[in-house]
Amino acid sequence: MPLIVFKDSTTADAQDMNDNFNFIAAGSILPMTQTSEGKLVSVDSAYDYGASATTWQKLHTVKVDANSITSTKALWRLVSETTLTATAAGIEFTGLNGDAYEEMMLLGRVVTDSTSMTSDHVFFVTMNGVSTTSEYAVQRVSSFIRTVGSTKTETASNSTSAYGLELHVKKTGVQEHTATAQYMFKTNVFTKTGQNRVSTSRSMSGSATTALSSNAYGGIWFDTTATITSIKFEITSVSFQANTNIQLWSAI
Repeated sequence: MPLIVFKDSTTADAQDMNDNFNFIAAGSILPMTQTSEGKLVSVDSAYDYGASATTWQKLHTVKVDANSITSTKALWRLVSETTLTATAAGIEFTGLNGDAYEEMMLLGRVVTDSTSMTSDHVFFVTMNGVSTTSEYAVQRVSSFIRTVGSTKTETASNSTSAYGLELHVKKTGVQEHTATAQYMFKTNVFTKTGQNRVSTSRSMSGSATTALSSNAYGGIWFDTTATITSIKFEITSVSFQANTNIQLWSAI
């Protein structure tokens, strides 16, 4: 059943009209325009759906594919994501523009091996490859298991970070991971130049059926002038293992 194009000085019956409505209802609804020959053809980027003064209230859809979305920071956009298929010492995201966003969110699940768990290790990020210890500061509150049924709380206040923006710390004496360890973290960073890049982070670690530690962090990168072009995730003493997944999101 084709779409019927009506021309001047011609007649049409009700069936022709019904066929057109059925044609539209049966398939994708595309924006259309009429050619000089009177044919209807699809057209791209020509019409608005609603307007600033006359908006639709709700949109019910399974998926949205868009070249760009403008909102009042009510949405997050996935900037980049990686999932490891092999062991890596670090994970770096390049080609970024921190000034294009007001805020970025770093999410991930980190998988590490259990062979070096007897030593301290720190999971952290550096900006633009800057690892100078005087460039970062951290405040940390950690709760962790020393032995089964016994917990300890530790704080680090106004401490210059020896690494970068810390996301998780495992301390000597914490109950050891008996299998491959996993960490989950969520970090929010204000990324624009003109101010210190401040961050807040929550993380936890676990192994098998045990939640071993929980951490809350506040961090600062002191640089106020350099545009963030890369973010590198690193870890001391151990390596990132396969199935580690890290995501960068931006507020839009």
